[in-house]
Amino acid sequence: MGEYILEVRNLEKYYGQNKVLDKVSLSVRKGEIYGLIGANGSGKSTFMNILFGNSVIAGTGGYSGDIMFEGEKVQIRSTTEAIGRGIGMIYQEFMLIPEMTVSENIKLTRENTKSIFGKASRSGFSFVDKKKDNEDAAQVLEQLGFQIDNSYLVKNISVNAKQFVEIAREVNKKDLKLLLLDEPTAVLGEEDAGKLMKVLKELAEKGTSIIFCTHRLHEICEVCSHVTVLRDGQVVSDYERDELDMHTLARDMIGYDVAAVKKEHLNQEKKEILKFKDFSVYMPGELLKELDLSVYQGEILGLTSLSGHGKLAVGYGVMGQFPVRGELFCGGMEADVKNVRKTIENGVFLLPDDRKNMGLLLEHSVRDNIVFSQCH
Repeated sequence: MGEYILEVRNLEKYYGQNKVLDKVSLSVRKGEIYGLIGANGSGKSTFMNILFGNSVIAGTGGYSGDIMFEGEKVQIRSTTEAIGRGIGMIYQEFMLIPEMTVSENIKLTRENTKSIFGKASRSGFSFVDKKKDNEDAAQVLEQLGFQIDNSYLVKNISVNAKQFVEIAREVNKKDLKLLLLDEPTAVLGEEDAGKLMKVLKELAEKGTSIIFCTHRLHEICEVCSHVTVLRDGQVVSDYERDELDMHTLARDMIGYDVAAVKKEHLNQEKKEILKFKDFSVYMPGELLKELDLSVYQGEILGLTSLSGHGKLAVGYGVMGQFPVRGELFCGGMEADVKNVRKTIENGVFLLPDDRKNMGLLLEHSVRDNIVFSQCH
């Protein structure tokens, strides 16, 4: 085997008449963090889905071109085959089982077991060793620098916590050779993203190759040794580490330079539209305690904190998604967070961080989604 774990030559993919990948070629070295960037619709996710054998690829006519993995020409037809070859993937949209615990999701298909009848038994029957699974899950989460109770159901944890569970599941694999990351830091704050960058460097040092897709160009410049830029399904540029520059990368991604725009601040009369008084939200992993805060018309108020310190709980508490205590006033009148319809009628809306499961009606049209909150 040579120095490259992955070599892709002239990869092409159509969705109907739409050509989303056009003769894409690249090579990834062993133990390298390789950046793959581009604007939305540039073909990054499709490229990753091909490498991971996602069923949507075969179901839409497959692809053309050559893929060499560990020096062998391969045709990856399923995710099972990809995993068997040592390829892992962290999707932009979560691939977790909501009704299972954090620990169960991390150890899924790789559970520790113990024999029903002891070590001397040859029956082949065994129990899942939940204690050992919990220990393994806690260890890998500690490696990532993230603390959470392993017994929580995934459906009840915050989005950034779900992202760390996804990452932990892949990092915990003993035979991981190539890790595909599709926007893994999109839902993470700067501190948590920094923890992930550290883990990626450690994985690469141990020999795992990584393809890293993100819109956060400073992360690309921090960890990647080589970067390929896609635009409209084509490779438009390649850079080695010492050539990386965020301005150049941004220009290549969109095809033109961007000028800074400044907006003058408008002085408006302060009118209080929301007021929190001793407001507490009991959201697993994001407990908020006794918030006192006023929000005024026309202002953009920023809330920030470390992960798990309560910033996500504010919006979910206002919309009655978790138990709350304290008082909330809307337009000077006390609001009942359990009455979500009334909250919306008062002009208060939530754009959730979990857009797939909580922000959209996936089985309905774009029109239905836009007008849904206005229906009575």
